[in-house]
Amino acid sequence: MAFLTYWNGIGAVSLRLKARDSTRTDNGGLTGVTNASAGLRISAIADNESASTSYTQAGGTIDTITTLGTWVAPTAGHCRLKLVDDVKHPGLLEVQFENSRWAVGGARYLIVTILGVANMTQEDHIVQLPSVNLFDSTNGARSRIEQIWASTAGKVSGAGSGTETFLGFDGATAVLTITVDSVGNRTAIVYG
Repeated sequence: MAFLTYWNGIGAVSLRLKARDSTRTDNGGLTGVTNASAGLRISAIADNESASTSYTQAGGTIDTITTLGTWVAPTAGHCRLKLVDDVKHPGLLEVQFENSRWAVGGARYLIVTILGVANMTQEDHIVQLPSVNLFDSTNGARSRIEQIWASTAGKVSGAGSGTETFLGFDGATAVLTITVDSVGNRTAIVYG
């Protein structure tokens, strides 16, 4: 089971997931999987949904991906799938859903299940969907850590001038700009 993190509302996701071979004892990948593999089923359900969105080879709702790593919006009601590289990454699949699968109001996570192909072990993948983009340079986790660090241990310019600038890890980028009154009380803070 894979645990991945994006954020609720993201678009254009090329999700990479492993298909495992049930006949192998080493938990290895299932080779040769394509969007046309007989029995292939892909389902996705958010934690607050009562029904899955499902795609099937039999129903013709799993299309191929033309260029790996390049997201192209699937046709409504379809997803896209392509094998990445059966030699270097056996069983690694790229899956692309419509953007609506990544923007389910109030959802905290999405469960993606791939199954149905001969010798394929059912795989459930959990994709966390926090409401904040953890990778965002302004509001993400690294940014918050850098802001805390800058305010407690970073270089400061303008001390005593009424406007103090706290610099980030690189010692040059303004992470916080703080306005203070005549006795040093903070009256305004600008992040970034």
